[in-house]
Amino acid sequence: MSEKEIIDKIFARFEEFINFNDLMLVNREELNVVWAVRDPDGKMLKGFLRIGRRHIPFYASFNDKTELTLWILGIGHIFYPDKVVMNFIEEVESEKNEESS
Repeated sequence: MSEKEIIDKIFARFEEFINFNDLMLVNREELNVVWAVRDPDGKMLKGFLRIGRRHIPFYASFNDKTELTLWILGIGHIFYPDKVVMNFIEEVESEKNEESS
């Protein structure tokens, strides 16, 4: 799978991805992507998250080490290693296979 395909899979379901793991510091039900846009290079996503009643800026970037970095104002940087990213993609793929069966 190419880097672009990995980025596309993560960013297409970004809200699910950030709620997928146990690294987040907020209640999963209170965290939603309000608005987001990808940079022209396709490796960065910028936008706003809604946490509770507040809209907070964030960005997510994908680097060459297959690591996703999420920065949220007031929380800071959260690094998702290759294993977390790949586990998420595997779950997405298995869901697609189940739906097509």
